Amino acid sequence: MTLLLADSFKGSKITAIEISSEAFRRAKNNLKQFNDRIELVNADIAEYQAKLNENCYDVIVWSESIYYLGARLSQTDLCDLPEKIMGKLKDGGLLITANTLDLPEGIPESVVTKRPLRWLLCHALQPGLAYLQIDLC
Repeated sequence: MTLLLADSFKGSKITAIEISSEAFRRAKNNLKQFNDRIELVNADIAEYQAKLNENCYDVIVWSESIYYLGARLSQTDLCDLPEKIMGKLKDGGLLITANTLDLPEGIPESVVTKRPLRWLLCHALQPGLAYLQIDLC
């Protein structure tokens, strides 16, 4: 998704947060050409969000992660996190989230979420915005 954002929105600065060390290494390799405008962070968004500036991002894309958080955060922390993340948006900013529940075993979430996210990114958003991409694996 970060590569799609970088390709589609040439003037945008992107902060991408990935908790999986393996996925982070792959992303770091795949995104080398965008080092000048992508900050790639290997961290847990539940902890790292406190380091992000308030009112900083035009768009936050938060996908394929909510159920992972629910498995390890308290109910209170899980309920508070979206509000904290939304506090990182500029006035009028947009939170885009795509998550699924109860998929049959063996079907990765990205199969269901990638197409609508790609459409939204390509048709509804504008170049030159500041994005925060959150992926947790």
